[in-house]
Amino acid sequence: MAPRFVTSTDGVRLAVHESGDPGGPVLVAVHGYPDNHHVWDRMAAALDDFRVVTYDIRGAGESDKPTERAAYRIEQLGDDLLAVLDAVSPDGPVHLLGHDWGSMQLWEPLSDPRLQGRVATFTSISGPSPDYAGAWLRDRSHLGSSVRQVLASTYMVIFQVPRLPEAVLRRAPVGRVIGRSFRRSAADKTNGINLYRANMPSRVRRPRPARLEVPV
Repeated sequence: MAPRFVTSTDGVRLAVHESGDPGGPVLVAVHGYPDNHHVWDRMAAALDDFRVVTYDIRGAGESDKPTERAAYRIEQLGDDLLAVLDAVSPDGPVHLLGHDWGSMQLWEPLSDPRLQGRVATFTSISGPSPDYAGAWLRDRSHLGSSVRQVLASTYMVIFQVPRLPEAVLRRAPVGRVIGRSFRRSAADKTNGINLYRANMPSRVRRPRPARLEVPV
């Protein structure tokens, strides 16, 4: 089914897909990196008693693909989420589900007053708050664990190097680099690098506290 397009605050168009029961509770699922909305296809089929909404985040799938790093900041991703919610459920709360960067980008918007009363529950899969991750890495009470995590996340450091990761991802076979899926494109991988560049350095250097009032 063809997507509907929702326009965010900076003019970027987001491809939104819906399935399931149009009268059921609304579940909005946000994919991570380097995926697109297809990562939720099997889940959506299993939850056909819900109205399942998935969308390609900016830079992925059928959504617009801005090239500027600043276009991928969490603040802008929060505006994207709000634009989608305004389009699919302007009058009632939704259940939010995020995986990987789909989860990481949601923690901050959930503390935004504009979303008060708009979200019934939030389910996070393998995607902590970047600010929490930054604070945890800087906490010297578990220095050994922090060092091991940094070593396991060296790809995030490599992603900060200009042009190098894009070149590697374009040239290397998809299956060898990041999983195997015929529904992922090279653009999904290279554009998504800006998620790391635009957000992780500042969150590690200066983590910002936030409080959520949503069941997690």
